[in-house]
Amino acid sequence: MKMETFCRSNNSNKIKMMFVIDFFYGVKEGGTENQFVKLINNLDGKKYDIHLLTLRNTKWVAENASKLNCRTKSFHIVKLKNPVTILKFILMSHYIKNVKPDILITFFPLSNIMGVIAARLAGVKTILSTRRDYGLWFNCLFKGDIYFLRIANLFVKGIIANAECVKEVTSNIEKFDKSKVKVIYNGLDIKKFGPKTTDGEKLKPVLGIPLYNKVVGIVAHLVPMKRYGTFLRAAKRVLDRRKDIDFVIVGDGPLRGELELLAYKLRIKEHVHIVGAREDVLPYLSFFDIGVNCSANEGLSNAIMEYMAYGVPCIVSDAGGNPELIEHGINGYLFELGNDIELANKIIYLLDDENKQKEFISKSKEKIMEKLTLDKMISAYDGYFTEILRITG
Repeated sequence: MKMETFCRSNNSNKIKMMFVIDFFYGVKEGGTENQFVKLINNLDGKKYDIHLLTLRNTKWVAENASKLNCRTKSFHIVKLKNPVTILKFILMSHYIKNVKPDILITFFPLSNIMGVIAARLAGVKTILSTRRDYGLWFNCLFKGDIYFLRIANLFVKGIIANAECVKEVTSNIEKFDKSKVKVIYNGLDIKKFGPKTTDGEKLKPVLGIPLYNKVVGIVAHLVPMKRYGTFLRAAKRVLDRRKDIDFVIVGDGPLRGELELLAYKLRIKEHVHIVGAREDVLPYLSFFDIGVNCSANEGLSNAIMEYMAYGVPCIVSDAGGNPELIEHGINGYLFELGNDIELANKIIYLLDDENKQKEFISKSKEKIMEKLTLDKMISAYDGYFTEILRITG
């Protein structure tokens, strides 16, 4: 394998950063990869010399490396328990040693183990790690890998979580010192979220939605943790009471066929529209009357944040980091995880109360501006990196 080496910057004022992530498959629907790209592309290039190391080669990285504000290197490491992985691990550690980062920070389960240990062997003094969901990453680990994770944690100076609930579960399950877990919320580029327009109304006829029907929507990958069954069963209960409502799902994934079958079995297929993944979700949000999230394991949901920023009143599950975004009765409604009856009742109640919708929209936009902008996220990371270097020397 051909190695690339980069010398330390001649500018002694620059902080050499290395980001290590398992993979990149794209940034269409928010999530860690979206936030990750925002972070590396918005850190001050005059202050930081940024390097990206991916454990897995992907088409997206090959095609988009030039658009990233960093130098990139990819290895093809898929799992810990593979004989070839040992060689690649050695090469990766050697590569990190050549780059000599002042700070190395890891994202995703495998990087949080292999990236940290490789950095330690390479002599990196300041190693950071991240956690971005409510314990779901443990499902990505093989049996026994939690012990490797705890060993890796011995070498990190701190862990960055994207929500208070993630901080709690990280400390409890990984037995990590809570005082060393820093919470930095995700950030939205609010420049793209102007006043809610009616542009998306033209999509209604395309989807087969009557122009004056109300729309309850959800934006998320079609995966089990998103609890789409709750959404569709609630839709059935709503449609049993009134027919002027359609339900739109923006997202794609392995559950698509299963969800289409469930909609058919519930006899609501004509009112359920699965539009697939979309790089730009704003045209769809523009005709959402309510935005829903049913997830069980969210850290801090980018979809909910987008609802809030774009003026879509929210009803979300009382799970993970959702209550850190939505305060019940203040800027939206919470419902018990998996309770489709409660969700259906709240949908009907909120659709009938325009004053409550306006109140939720106003309060949500205030919260976004106060805590959840891209500028605030970048500033928080920059401040933390500066502080951790001061402490570690």
